[in-house]
Amino acid sequence: MAGSSLVAGTSSTVPGTMGQAARRQAVADWLDEWTPGELDMLIERRRAAVAAVDPWLRNYRPFASQDKFHRSTARFKGFSGPIGSGKSAALCREGIRLAYANPGLPGLVGAPTYRVLEDVTRAAFLEACDGQGIPYRLEKSRNAVYLRECRSVVLFRSLENPERLRGQNLAWFAVDELTYCKPEGWTRLEGRLRHPSARQLCGFAVWTPKGFDWVYEKFLGDRRITAYEAVQAAPGENTALPPGFYESLKASYDPRFYRQEVLGEYLSQFAGQVYYAFDRRTHVVPVEFDPRFPLCWAMDFNVDPMSSVLVQIARDEVRVLDEIILRNSNTPAACKVFRERAEKYLEILKGGGWATVPLTVRPGEGEREPVGEGEAVTLNVPEVENESEPLPLVLSEGVVETLKLAQPVEETEGEEDGDFREGEEVADRVEVRVEEGLR
Repeated sequence: MAGSSLVAGTSSTVPGTMGQAARRQAVADWLDEWTPGELDMLIERRRAAVAAVDPWLRNYRPFASQDKFHRSTARFKGFSGPIGSGKSAALCREGIRLAYANPGLPGLVGAPTYRVLEDVTRAAFLEACDGQGIPYRLEKSRNAVYLRECRSVVLFRSLENPERLRGQNLAWFAVDELTYCKPEGWTRLEGRLRHPSARQLCGFAVWTPKGFDWVYEKFLGDRRITAYEAVQAAPGENTALPPGFYESLKASYDPRFYRQEVLGEYLSQFAGQVYYAFDRRTHVVPVEFDPRFPLCWAMDFNVDPMSSVLVQIARDEVRVLDEIILRNSNTPAACKVFRERAEKYLEILKGGGWATVPLTVRPGEGEREPVGEGEAVTLNVPEVENESEPLPLVLSEGVVETLKLAQPVEETEGEEDGDFREGEEVADRVEVRVEEGLR
């Protein structure tokens, strides 16, 4: 564009007083006047002007997903992506940006272990400072970096022991590979994000997907809170990777691991490998406690997490009533929670409560039928009324239960109250109270 001045953001052909549609058209007409080379020069000059004000942008050309992450104004934000998506670069530049945005105030960078912190995270941060020409001083004795221009101290800490994170107020914090960290570490850092002089309080993290874990629930799940936001990087954004990088990984990884590590997808890494017969649509259904069968407690003795389930084995079917997951726990604590969860079932077995079991009620002679434990039951009842007294039933030797209808019984047209046609099924389920414990 001969005779024009390359000044970013200004043009005499775009008056500030015109309407929105006219302004957009004027901008489009103005852009058409520039050649691609002139526009590239304009963009570079704009970047240079921004970098002069924002040091964290020096020699940094963020990908689309990285740029979106940096622009996010959420109090807590995350960057999720596959291998080679620039997660470490985004973490380091965002940390530098926040250090300059909060001059003279402390920030913290964390990692899952001390070895990852020292060998990977801190090394990447110093490399970013060197590449952007940011003067700093490494203070190894307290594992910190002092940024000279903004006079800010950046602490580097392992999240292996969350209790050690208590103390100093922070203006910002960052966590590398959050999916490999304990959730308590993130929670402790949240509580420290409270420096009274901070201009921009922010906690952020980067990670590779690791299934539908606590990180997914907190940042991307349906129940995430408003203050949380995450950006998911697309595979292939980083054009600086060696040729054939992803193709070689595809040849080395199994299909599921490739989808998680290279495509950045969220999926259960172990689904279908051990419990190959499990189908969520078939096997996840509502279940109720049945006093005809024993209550079992199945344990996975571990520390973090300590997991167990309350189940009943009904004939050839295992019914899971409840699941107990305790973080960083022990056996006595698990026993205490089990007792609390099992109390409502124990009350039923002791006769203090009602349970619902599948029984078929039919009109008949009024006889009581002995039935083996776990067998299907048919009751012969002459008359059944909605408010009738509980009916006795013998399930097995010495075990007596009483029954009542679990749902109202509709009257049959043309019949007297409480009367039913011969063979008519009047209720699919009845409630049972155990008068003597099952043997």
